[in-house]
Amino acid sequence: MSKQRLLYIIPTFGKGGAEHQTLNQVNYLHQHGHDVSLIILSNRTGLKEKLQIPAEKVFFFNNERLRKFGANTFKELSNATSKLKKCFQSIQPDVIISVLPVAHFLTRYTFLRQGKSSKHFAWHRSMQYKAAPNNTLFRKVIHQFNKWLSKKYDDGHFFISEAVKADISKHLPIRNGHVIHNALPTTPLLPDLGKAYLAEHKIDVDYLITIPGRLHPVKGHEFFIESTAEFIKKIGTKKRIKVLILGGGPEYEKLTTLVENTNLSAYYHFSQEIDNALLLSLVFQSNLVVIPSFLEGFGNVVIEGLMLWKNILASKAGGIPEILSKPDIGFLFDVGDSGGLNQQLKRLVVEGIALDPVQLKKHFKDNFTLEAQIEQLLHIIKASN
Repeated sequence: MSKQRLLYIIPTFGKGGAEHQTLNQVNYLHQHGHDVSLIILSNRTGLKEKLQIPAEKVFFFNNERLRKFGANTFKELSNATSKLKKCFQSIQPDVIISVLPVAHFLTRYTFLRQGKSSKHFAWHRSMQYKAAPNNTLFRKVIHQFNKWLSKKYDDGHFFISEAVKADISKHLPIRNGHVIHNALPTTPLLPDLGKAYLAEHKIDVDYLITIPGRLHPVKGHEFFIESTAEFIKKIGTKKRIKVLILGGGPEYEKLTTLVENTNLSAYYHFSQEIDNALLLSLVFQSNLVVIPSFLEGFGNVVIEGLMLWKNILASKAGGIPEILSKPDIGFLFDVGDSGGLNQQLKRLVVEGIALDPVQLKKHFKDNFTLEAQIEQLLHIIKASN
């Protein structure tokens, strides 16, 4: 397949799922001989040290107002459009892949101002309209403008799940739309990292549960703590059990206070934000991975659990059922269903039900490797020529 000159545009480059997925794709494409560049719109650039592409291929706008799509975006339109125009002229990409709504909009608007110079694919990585519905006059007006821009300047759309595709398709005109599930690169596991962390924090139990992911209201941590309080206390009298909540975020103080107030401190351990290598190592040390989310575009932590052949208990939020698509791959419960959550926990923790790790690893390799993801991406781009 002929090599492509590709340009990715992303609002932030911190430690979220969209950023990690973009990092993995950019590095993989570079390793395989593609000319790939990256524009980071805001000043949140925590993953920049892990980029493998040459420094001259990375462009930082350092504008906090361009972190999210909203009123602040319009205050920076002139400046952002001017910078994007210069980058487009310098890079001369064959294809622009914009990630997340503010990057979608700014790319389209720059085409409106300067003329279209490249193919444009918008990558949708969240349940955008479910999370932020068009329920104000401002949002409704901007949406109509953005809808017109999308119809005029988008050559294709990528979605990380059928659930995300369904959400976006209700609001935007979709041309050449494709679901490309998130994927992970093959990286060496460092089990000693997790062992050392558990030893340092004196965590030695019979059953270890991990809830990985940023502490945000939609991730369902509060729901899990409140819904399982009695179960955890009851089972805790019979076996040593600990729940690791891994990852910092805006809900940290609220959740730690909730655990203290419900007399659950002996059963919970919270980390602040940790490196992904340590997170994966702790997941590997656990008996069960739980994802109690209310809203998920896809669920990267789910495929990380599969990669490490762990039993996974997850809500049916967004694209998660597309990952755990078979009964021998994972355990599901309805979103917000306390009874269903506790029933599944009883099967797993008390009755000791466990899935075949060989099947879990095979499911991951057959569906969620980075190699397969990039092959699909490039095939779609080539077919659009």
